[in-house]
Amino acid sequence: MYCCNCGVQLKEDSISCHRSGRSVPQVGFDSTDSHSVSRNAKLRQNMKKTRVLAVVCIVVSSVLAAGVPVDFVWEPVRPHDYHAFLAQVLTAVFLVGSVFYSVRWYMTLSGRTHKVNSQAWAAILFWYSILGIVNGLFLIGWSVILRFFYDDLQTTRSIRIGEGIAAIFVLVGFPSGIWRERLRAAEKTVQASAQASAV
Repeated sequence: MYCCNCGVQLKEDSISCHRSGRSVPQVGFDSTDSHSVSRNAKLRQNMKKTRVLAVVCIVVSSVLAAGVPVDFVWEPVRPHDYHAFLAQVLTAVFLVGSVFYSVRWYMTLSGRTHKVNSQAWAAILFWYSILGIVNGLFLIGWSVILRFFYDDLQTTRSIRIGEGIAAIFVLVGFPSGIWRERLRAAEKTVQASAQASAV
């Protein structure tokens, strides 16, 4: 017997689904019904993943938009201006938390079960590092193009800043990518051993 809502296989005497919490009709399904229920549940699961991916994209773009000041100049908090400092800290905590929980939610809906929090952090660090490397390389390339027109200290400084940004994100992204792959391999091992013990 399968749950009509999420498609998980249930015990024959189940009254409600342990995953979705919905009540289960007491009429048995034959194999063709269970196939269509499973297919419909997978379709619903993919729709949920698509919605979550859209939410993740909105949150990530909001974080990127919020991180860039309007005039591209970072204004430091004045001394003894604790309200502005607290507002900046709370905004950063909210944005990081939003990104983390949206990525974690997406991974949970994707069927990940092994150390989901660690996998979410590894994915965030890895993909933000890729984004940082691209931004650093873009700054280098743009500065090299501008150097043909303006040979001044500002373009040289921009090239150095771009190199620094790219180097920092390479140093963060490389270990994050290794950590991410190790967590994925551990999850595959856990899933394989669970399937072997179920048989």
